[in-house]
Amino acid sequence: MSPAAAMTPSTPSTASWSLEEIARLAEGRFVPGSSRPASPDTAGQAALGLDAAGRAAVGPDTVGQSAVGPETRVAYGSVSTDTRTLRSGDLFVALRGETHDAHDHLDAALEAGAAALFVDRVSGAASDAPRIEVGDTLAGWQRWGANHRSQWGGTALLAITGSSGKTTAKNALAELLRGAGDVWATPGNRNNHIGVPWTLLGLDADHEFAVIEMGMNHAGEISELSRLARPDVALITSVGRAHIGYLGSREAILHAKLEIADGLPDDAVLVLPHDPWVLSRLPESIAARRRITFGFDPDADWKPTADVVYEATGTTLTTEKTGPLRLALLGPGPVLSILGALATVDALGLDVCALAPRLESLRAEPMRMEPRRWGPVTAIVDCYNASPESTRLAIEFLGSLHHDGRKILVLGELSELGAETEAIHRELVRGIQDIDLVLLIGPALAEIAEEAEQLPGAGHVVWRAMREEASTWLADTLEEGDLVLLKASRRLALERILERPVPGPLDPGEE
Repeated sequence: MSPAAAMTPSTPSTASWSLEEIARLAEGRFVPGSSRPASPDTAGQAALGLDAAGRAAVGPDTVGQSAVGPETRVAYGSVSTDTRTLRSGDLFVALRGETHDAHDHLDAALEAGAAALFVDRVSGAASDAPRIEVGDTLAGWQRWGANHRSQWGGTALLAITGSSGKTTAKNALAELLRGAGDVWATPGNRNNHIGVPWTLLGLDADHEFAVIEMGMNHAGEISELSRLARPDVALITSVGRAHIGYLGSREAILHAKLEIADGLPDDAVLVLPHDPWVLSRLPESIAARRRITFGFDPDADWKPTADVVYEATGTTLTTEKTGPLRLALLGPGPVLSILGALATVDALGLDVCALAPRLESLRAEPMRMEPRRWGPVTAIVDCYNASPESTRLAIEFLGSLHHDGRKILVLGELSELGAETEAIHRELVRGIQDIDLVLLIGPALAEIAEEAEQLPGAGHVVWRAMREEASTWLADTLEEGDLVLLKASRRLALERILERPVPGPLDPGEE
């Protein structure tokens, strides 16, 4: 399987609705508008029909020929929330963000060819357009997704959250489940209050399984998403200190993650890490649930039954039910996600032993412990994001590898740590062992870099304030055979370091 295949783990959606159905599911009303009236001859016949790509076939040239009425159908691929990517024939959903309101762009949406609108207020040309009116577009959007999901009770829906490892677990679950039936999974990173309803709307009659990723920054968000999705099984991949700057403590983060149980039936299984710190703090309502645990702890239900073999080219994981699996994933972080996925499939009562070999074809998502060739060196790019725990695991992985060349850690600042920023960065740097060269990037690491120079396991330590100057220094320092790990939060865009050519026998990016 190619990396691209790993990012598209779903059977394509054939979901579609009439505008009247959308209005009903969103608990709003359909208004035909006056600029495109539905005549008795055409009402109920017009359709935002599907083209070969599964998108609406109605555009500016056809809308005037066949009316947009209550029976006009909208395909899943023909729903748009952004005028910049809207195509002719789309239904435009006008959502609000912290700094924008899509209702300000309704005229632009119509000019771009929107066939109908999903709104809570209109003015100007939009007053004459076919539309679905709701009291609040976000609430209506979420009701549409939740009520659509309720129509597919036969689909086993699995929800995933966690401080790290969500996407790897999602891809692993989807790959495992594809061996048992058609799967629908969260496209890309649509895992928030807008993205989860969008994912739910993709469910159709062909999907036997759905894998829904749920992200959060604040308390209450996962509870809302879980109640929308109503999962049959829920997986918490990890409980770390990501977003501690928003939530204040790891205890608060734990309770926020446990909100995923709010939408679970009482007899449903919750899969969670076998972490003594976590298990000792479970509220009574969670402790009384059916649970399956996973992790490296010998008391976990799903755990390695032999030493995990980590290499720069892959990992060998052995469990009691699967035997040895040769994974093309790197490091202990992905291994934990794989164990969580196996435990979740087990919770469904499926034959894990038969399905597990499918994991050997799984590839890393871009920038998630992703190996790349960079001129004469190998880079492991792990900077899509960074929690303290995933960073610690990545550092330990690099230090543990047997490698003939130099091992180099490029560590940028971690975000959203609040008052814990300095302490967490210091803790991470103190954990560096058996690494030849450490490049620290960002103001928060300046003073810590001086301390790191005294650490016996950190080798040579260099600090740079900005990514650009760090990139220049690193490119001039690299030697053939080096192994470089890039780790930082998303805002640093640390992968751009690889854009600078490195002199050597191979061209940048050559395989």
